[in-house]
Amino acid sequence: MSRLGEYLKGRRRMLRLSLREVQERSGVSNAYLSMIESGKRPAPHPKILKRLAEVYDVGLKHLMGLAGYLEVTDQQERKAEIETRFDKLMSNPAFSFGHRLGSKARIDFETKKLIVEMYEKLKKKKEEG
Repeated sequence: MSRLGEYLKGRRRMLRLSLREVQERSGVSNAYLSMIESGKRPAPHPKILKRLAEVYDVGLKHLMGLAGYLEVTDQQERKAEIETRFDKLMSNPAFSFGHRLGSKARIDFETKKLIVEMYEKLKKKKEEG
């Protein structure tokens, strides 16, 4: 799975959107979206990324970086990694906090980073003991 595909899938699940709902809102077919999410298609054209950025309520630059269109600095790479892990975490039904957080909630990056780090430490501790 590509970084872009993994991110889009996690973000879609966090927003509790089906592929069909994303299709309706973006005009991008659900079959094509599924192939992007699974990494079976190369990065979509920037015009498609723009439509997806609007639906997923994320920055176009972020998606362009994940798709490989923009050169990404180490700091941007780390931020994208945290964002991806946070979205994946929030879409995990076993993580009950994700069910209480509305899809329109805004959480700053530092808080996301803290949540991801705490969750991963607790998960590791549980696996060890």
